[in-house]
Amino acid sequence: MVYQTSFGLFGFHDMKGAGGAEVDKAKAQAFAQFVQENGINHGALGLRLYGVINRTEQYGTDKAGLADWSAMLLGVAKALGFKGPIFRHRIVTHVDKGESVYVRFDVAGTGCRIRRRRWSKMGFDTTRHIAKDHLQQQLGKTSAYGQAPAYGMKAPFEDIHPVKRVSRSTGQLRADEGTMHTVPDAAIEQVR
Repeated sequence: MVYQTSFGLFGFHDMKGAGGAEVDKAKAQAFAQFVQENGINHGALGLRLYGVINRTEQYGTDKAGLADWSAMLLGVAKALGFKGPIFRHRIVTHVDKGESVYVRFDVAGTGCRIRRRRWSKMGFDTTRHIAKDHLQQQLGKTSAYGQAPAYGMKAPFEDIHPVKRVSRSTGQLRADEGTMHTVPDAAIEQVR
């Protein structure tokens, strides 16, 4: 998920998991808190909210699945106090069931260009580190087992490395991400 503001992009990678609406609400509130704590008036600077999911692993394509996905996106917008447009895209081509996807958002005018590639064709360049800055945080579960879910922000526990394309011929990392699939504007659905 990406919240686009005129200040920059804020990302939220939700692995979904169990828990339903209560857990979705707790994650949305923690994400909103993260955005707000970074000292921007995002209410005035918010432009768009995007949700991208992989196949049907998170929300089904039936009426109930689409309603749950919309409710989650609207819940994040509500937590942010964001009243602007919300968009979503389901990745169904060039990826097999159960396979992860690398998704990249780039600002393009007042919107975002969304590009993607299967993780099996990408890799981390562990020889290079990207410096962590004060904005990078990880959303983590903070409550004890058996209690109501609570999520909060903490510093990332993993090193951050650039992502690059794996060469088909050599199996080695290339110098860049390579050509990625661009999601056509017509394939991005507006929720609100």
